[in-house]
Amino acid sequence: MIAIPLPFVVALLLWILLIHLLVDREEDSQGERAALVFVGTCATAITVIGLRWSMGEVLLFRFLLMGVGAMVPPIAWFCFSPLAHPVDPGTGSTGSRAGRWVHGLPIVLVIGLMVLRPVWYLSPDLILATQYLAYGVALARIGIKGPDSLGAARLTDAVAVRWGILVAAMVLMSNTAVEIAIALDFKLSGGRHAPDIVAGANGIGLVLIALSATLVRRSRPTEASAPAGEPVSAAAVTLEGEPDDQEVLDLVDRVLLHRGLYKNPDLTVNRLARATGLPARRLSAAINRLHGENLSRFVNGYRIREAQRLLRETEEPVTSILFDCGFQTKSNFNREFLRIMGRSPSAYRKSLSTVTEGPPLGREAPAR
Repeated sequence: MIAIPLPFVVALLLWILLIHLLVDREEDSQGERAALVFVGTCATAITVIGLRWSMGEVLLFRFLLMGVGAMVPPIAWFCFSPLAHPVDPGTGSTGSRAGRWVHGLPIVLVIGLMVLRPVWYLSPDLILATQYLAYGVALARIGIKGPDSLGAARLTDAVAVRWGILVAAMVLMSNTAVEIAIALDFKLSGGRHAPDIVAGANGIGLVLIALSATLVRRSRPTEASAPAGEPVSAAAVTLEGEPDDQEVLDLVDRVLLHRGLYKNPDLTVNRLARATGLPARRLSAAINRLHGENLSRFVNGYRIREAQRLLRETEEPVTSILFDCGFQTKSNFNREFLRIMGRSPSAYRKSLSTVTEGPPLGREAPAR
């Protein structure tokens, strides 16, 4: 039986995933592009790992392994971090994009140390491990803040996206432990187990982080559906001075109901901030203090109440109602409906029909 090294099996799965993403691509959004680049980078890294440990100490593969490996953390950052960019409610801007060149410095440093290693006797492994740890910590700080910190993600996806970011952070940070394990293996057994450590740890880690990237790829609305210059709602100008929590809640209620904004599947924290003219952090804090829940669950409450009305007053199928209310997937709709109502949408409609089919008001049911 032909034995295929584990890295090549993992790489094949990632290349298949990349092809699937390319075929399934429906829009040329920033999220789609970032996910494609990131999955492609992970697939390339695993392929190079397989070549490096299958063909022995070939200098070219070592250069490629270090170079591609150094590209993974900054590409992961550009894939996930834009979801947490806050918006200025007055201008619609998400801040300056200057300083991106800084993310390329570790890559240049790693490659430079690879070239100068015979002269300086310096290893780039420590730089690489520090780079993974730093980017992992930075992503973890975003995830720990909660779903309301993901201002550019659709509210329906914010919770899942947060967990995807935390998984990516843990994978990046765990690379430091992998580097320590490899160093110990070389010291204790001459590197006998290093290929298995690299193939297993990096293979599983890069697959998890690539899957996380596919999770967030469509969580950002397209540029057309979320224009940067969306005007501030007229309701916002009625507030004077610093509003208290109840005033903020009343404003959000007017904006969501008057404009039907809760029905928009592309609604994000940033869009809600622009519509109210208040900072996203202020909205999130007020709703959390008054209702003890995040913005995503708060808005879903409006959507479920609308779904109740449609289930009660119309004969529309459940699949049509969930889209009319602003949900994008049936699983998310069913989960939120069950959380709020304690039963599924179908069971809720069935209970209404049971009441409707009972005896008319003012008349008793016939005795059995």
